[in-house]
Amino acid sequence: MKVCAGILIGGQSRRMGTAKALLQVDGTTLLERTIRVAAEAGAEVVLLGRPPFDLPPAARVLPLLNDLRPGHGPIGGLETLLAARPEHVALLLACDMPRLRADLLVRLCRELGDADAVVCATSDCGAPQPHPCCASYHSRILPVVRRAIDEGHCGMMRLLSNLSARSLALSRDEALCVENWNEPGDLPNGVVPS
Repeated sequence: MKVCAGILIGGQSRRMGTAKALLQVDGTTLLERTIRVAAEAGAEVVLLGRPPFDLPPAARVLPLLNDLRPGHGPIGGLETLLAARPEHVALLLACDMPRLRADLLVRLCRELGDADAVVCATSDCGAPQPHPCCASYHSRILPVVRRAIDEGHCGMMRLLSNLSARSLALSRDEALCVENWNEPGDLPNGVVPS
């Protein structure tokens, strides 16, 4: 099974006030860490979107796929990834998950089977909380993604409701893998803004 991980880097990081992809943890940026983890999972790695920042060295050697239709958020990145790598399982990844692990990405792909998507899900007060930007997607969903964008339905949760999607329930420890940083208050001590 061929897997291509597309890392979303076109966001504006408005709530954070600085590029989340460039936040430094233990001497490396979140983007570089996500690239390393995706590669450890055996995936080809590409970058999705037009970054509003200069890429760090480890990212400059990767293919950069500008959205086919800019301005649609993660669903636009997913459309671009599926169109560019039609023979691959698509892993869609946000770049702001500091504890992401390769074994979780391997499980997302292995569990895909005959489903359209497998999405990490955490429990928030008992209700499952899907994380569509830490998920695997089958290439056959490209027409559904395109139709959603054409109709102006660009939310990832709405897309999931139109797919045969499975949730990958995460343990409490695994749930840490999909925690993301959206605003300065989310940052632990020792994280260096760019």
